[in-house]
Amino acid sequence: MGGKITLIQSDGLHIVGILNTVNADKNNIVILVHGFTSHKNTNSFKEILSLLAEATIDTFRIDLFGHGESEGEFEMLTVTKTVRNILTAVQWAYKFGYKNIGLLGSSFGGLASMIAASKTKKIKYLALKSPVSDLLGTTLFIEKLLTTKEKWEKDGVINIIDDGKLIKLNYLFLLDAQVNNGYEFAIKIKQPTMIVHGDADNEVPIIQSKKLSKIIDNSNLVIINKAGHGYHKLKDYRLMSKTFAERFIKKFETN
Repeated sequence: MGGKITLIQSDGLHIVGILNTVNADKNNIVILVHGFTSHKNTNSFKEILSLLAEATIDTFRIDLFGHGESEGEFEMLTVTKTVRNILTAVQWAYKFGYKNIGLLGSSFGGLASMIAASKTKKIKYLALKSPVSDLLGTTLFIEKLLTTKEKWEKDGVINIIDDGKLIKLNYLFLLDAQVNNGYEFAIKIKQPTMIVHGDADNEVPIIQSKKLSKIIDNSNLVIINKAGHGYHKLKDYRLMSKTFAERFIKKFETN
């Protein structure tokens, strides 16, 4: 049950998501947020979605600004805009009648999710998959963006290859990243939080999640040995998926 849902933000922007309804009682729902240049139908969520459905937990996976079917030019992407997308989805779930709202953010979406969680009490439980805590400390910034910062600022836009894709980013992306450091918002996070990160992550250093877990009071960090950012090894992927699903199931059972 469920299907495609389009949310209209206060700024008129359309955000598209897929609702999977397995429980008519509207007790529990998990909002899933993908990473940079990904989309709501990413394979990285496939097993988590299946495990949550088996446990009769509804899910709502959204496309962020400029990604998938959601509106916005990717070139104008910022963390601030993605945070607004998530808060729009949370508000929709709350008004729709869900009692317990969980949030799972992946990588870049993890950064936006932790900031969103710091801004609302409607999120009951937070989960972060290989989250970016400091964009300026990721491989994308260190190797591709900051090395051409002067040209980027002068031209106002930069062309880069990310995961085999040619993308453009406005200089506003950097300016916005500088005022959206995850550690600063993490201090305000009160929700129970689970963080899963591979110690062989070459895109988002695991040191970021180690630091993050010490800042968020009620948090738990699970480190998957030799796992990379994409959890491409089947055993790592299954362990990551099972870890998140079991924690959501346990958390919702106690509410």
